[in-house]
Amino acid sequence: LAYELTEHSSVYAAASRAFQMNPIGLRFLEWPMLNGLAYGVGRESIEPETLIAYEVGYHGKFLDRLNTNVNLYWHDYDDLTTLSPRLGPPGLLHFDYGNRASASTYGVEADAKYALSRQITLLGNYTYQQMNWNGSDPYTDKDLVTPPAHKFMLGTRYSPLDDLHLSAHLYYVDAASSPNSMLPLVTRHVPRYFRLDMRGEYEFWKKQASVAVGVRNMLDPHHIEGGSVFLNDAEVPRMVYAELRFVFK
Repeated sequence: LAYELTEHSSVYAAASRAFQMNPIGLRFLEWPMLNGLAYGVGRESIEPETLIAYEVGYHGKFLDRLNTNVNLYWHDYDDLTTLSPRLGPPGLLHFDYGNRASASTYGVEADAKYALSRQITLLGNYTYQQMNWNGSDPYTDKDLVTPPAHKFMLGTRYSPLDDLHLSAHLYYVDAASSPNSMLPLVTRHVPRYFRLDMRGEYEFWKKQASVAVGVRNMLDPHHIEGGSVFLNDAEVPRMVYAELRFVFK
């Protein structure tokens, strides 16, 4: 549902439902690990994971230069699956796959875009998010990284010429917790980090083609964003790139 308050502002509300079927192979899983000392075991009775999402929001434009959006959301998850350790058989230890938990995530998102001049635009967004986990097993058995409580981005776009565009974006991501690939029964602390991306783009051929160069993750060439029980911690490298793009009309 959406309602226009004025010509330049509106409010809305939405509710949606989704589900995710578990892969059929996991229903009949019997996967030997550690030379048969442990097994991964599935269940034929696994139910689909379900989600009901609620959202309310506001959009407004002020002085023909400032665009703003704010929304509140609540997501309810049911029948979440976990891969949880149990004493054997089969094996001395087995990891049992089944529906064991429910969870909810909720928060607020806000973003703004302000045209300081015809050439310069300022950007910003902020997200606050929390998660409630309810289950007989910990959230790490879901192989899940907790959502960072706070995230924001500050950016600017500068076009000194009609065909030349320069941009910079500074991101902040709060600390989180994730599974630990080295010690699966212990969580790993993922520290907070800043990330700076820069990009320059030049358009030609009546704006149907462009060439760009940029750098992502300038501040830290290997910050950690999370991890998995079965994989090493995910480190994000610095990337320097060039891009050539064509649009045919």
